[in-house]
Amino acid sequence: MTGDSTHGKQRRTNFRYGASRVNIQRGPDSQNLDAILSKSFRLGKESRWRQFRFEGFNVLNHANFGQPNGNINQPTQVGRIFRAGAPRILQLALKLNF
Repeated sequence: MTGDSTHGKQRRTNFRYGASRVNIQRGPDSQNLDAILSKSFRLGKESRWRQFRFEGFNVLNHANFGQPNGNINQPTQVGRIFRAGAPRILQLALKLNF
């Protein structure tokens, strides 16, 4: 066997995972708490009623970042996070059923 033989060897290329498992990269955790407080009131007849609702989404206001960029065709942006989830949202509603 000569020293310049390439039989059985592979050339290494940049930005390849090789024989790594699928989904080996992990992103940041997501924490979310949604809550609803409601109170129902009858209006005259039994079939009519109204409901006052107070709804909150992401009540604890955690920053929920998106997944890191995994596009290896853009090597300067691999691993950077460009998205975030919605901030705290509070809303009031009056629901009428008849």
